[in-house]
Amino acid sequence: MWGFGILGQGKLKKTGNQNKFGKMVIVLVLIFFGTIILSGAVSATNLGNTPQPKFHHDANNTGQSEYKGPQTNTTKWKFRTGGGILPSPVIGADDTIYIGSVDKNLYALYPNGTVKWSFNSGYQIGYTPAIDSEGTIYLVCTGMLYALYPNGTEKWNYTPNYRDIIATSPAIGADGTIYIGISTHRYLVNSTLCALNPDGILQWNCTVGNMLVSTPAIGSDGTIYLGTFDNHLYAVYPNGTQRWNFTSNDIIVSSPAIGSDGTLYFGCEDHNVYALNPDGSLKWKYLTGNITDSSPAIAKDGTIYIVSQDKFIYALTPSGNLKWKYCIYSGDHPLQMSSPAIGSNGIIYVGSGDGCAYAINPDGSLKWKYQTGKFIDSSPCIGSDGTLYIGSEDGILYAIHDKTTPPSASSNLKSGIYNTTKVVKLTMNDYGTIYYTLNGKTPTTVSNRYTGPITINSTTILKYFAVDLAGNKSPVYTNTYTIDKTAPKITTTTPIINTKGVALTTPITIKFSEKISKGTNFSRIYIKNISTGKVTQTTVTISGNTLTIKMLKTRLKRNNYEVYIPTNAVKDLAGNNNTKYLLNFKTRA
Repeated sequence: MWGFGILGQGKLKKTGNQNKFGKMVIVLVLIFFGTIILSGAVSATNLGNTPQPKFHHDANNTGQSEYKGPQTNTTKWKFRTGGGILPSPVIGADDTIYIGSVDKNLYALYPNGTVKWSFNSGYQIGYTPAIDSEGTIYLVCTGMLYALYPNGTEKWNYTPNYRDIIATSPAIGADGTIYIGISTHRYLVNSTLCALNPDGILQWNCTVGNMLVSTPAIGSDGTIYLGTFDNHLYAVYPNGTQRWNFTSNDIIVSSPAIGSDGTLYFGCEDHNVYALNPDGSLKWKYLTGNITDSSPAIAKDGTIYIVSQDKFIYALTPSGNLKWKYCIYSGDHPLQMSSPAIGSNGIIYVGSGDGCAYAINPDGSLKWKYQTGKFIDSSPCIGSDGTLYIGSEDGILYAIHDKTTPPSASSNLKSGIYNTTKVVKLTMNDYGTIYYTLNGKTPTTVSNRYTGPITINSTTILKYFAVDLAGNKSPVYTNTYTIDKTAPKITTTTPIINTKGVALTTPITIKFSEKISKGTNFSRIYIKNISTGKVTQTTVTISGNTLTIKMLKTRLKRNNYEVYIPTNAVKDLAGNNNTKYLLNFKTRA
């Protein structure tokens, strides 16, 4: 978005006595410094190499960040200013975030959201600052262009003549020249593009029609492009002479963006998106459903993203065809000024008049949206750590990032031994995806993707982990399931069945094919004297896979006995129950 600043044509004034001695000193000084300049290289100031040095990121106004933005809409922090936020944030080389507010302050914030310093400009701030390679911050506000040191102190300021306003965010050329647009406040006529040296001295100005708010774009050859309210897009040589102009059918608020092949893209209030060849001829135009004041962003593959006041963000091919459009406004009368930013992975971020920041996938599907307290004019930007910064008319700068806490996952069935087919359900504590294997191998993101319950009908080692939308991974969890549907079988007995001459006090032992435990009929195990018909008193114990039965009284000589183990007397670890078993023997004489 923009803000207004009164500005005039700054002039360099010279003072001092020009006597003979003075002239000689001046000549010597000039020779001395000229020698220094000729004998040593001079480093030129240019646009800062930072995560976001200006409006729409770079000299071409592409809106294309080299950093990946957040995949989720987690709040990192919020910083409240004293007024609405219209401009976009910019970011310094040390990751300091700079944001202007209608409360007249430019705030410098640490990446954790705390204030580093603030600068009171004395005027409402509605334009986006720019940062040069030395860290100088150029701030446009109502009435002034300020140059600030990185510590927030004033370096110089450029003041206007009466009735003039600075009407654009600054742009910085490869040689450090600062470009701003100036309009006459009362009549909105005779707008000029001004070029200033890094020390604030005016180089030149070029008349470019009437009112303008379009932030200049700078081509690889130094040509400066900007739109105006007289329906023209102007191309100006670096020396300040006009190269060409193109006439549209209505005013141009949109800041132009330059593609990798030199094509210029911009929106217009005649509802069209225009594409111009570098010579100013029309390449194509695409008609949207309403005024298009938003500035276009250009993806790595050449796709152009632009928002119209018909509530849609449009994705257009480099040849001017519609790829898709997505509605980003739920109200009736959108006022859409936020321009898109593009992460290095192609995700598009943009604010809306409904107060939401939207993240949209390159295929046009919604990734997420984030609700602020009021409508959004500010265009978003992305920090080096992937944090998305966007301001709102509610006066808050929002920092949105991916959470770094890994997710957790769990299953409804613990590891164990089971005697029936089991169904395992996996869940995670966040939105994301669970991956798993059933063969004991460690899963990866190319393993089975969990989409529903898993049937376990044989012994299985299940390994699984979760990945949230931000890419954070949980630990790998392991569950081992043994499916045993076979009942425990008796393998040996002491004495063996139908043995004669069994000792009168020896315990009876019965060994099973696997470990056992008490079943529901365990108490019904007994030894019966068949000769007398009486059931004897016994103690029954289990150790591992062995059942031991001891009589509390000595057995009678030459008597027949029967050991009775009913069904469900014992079970294995899987819960399979035994079948009925009888053991007969006869005691010794």
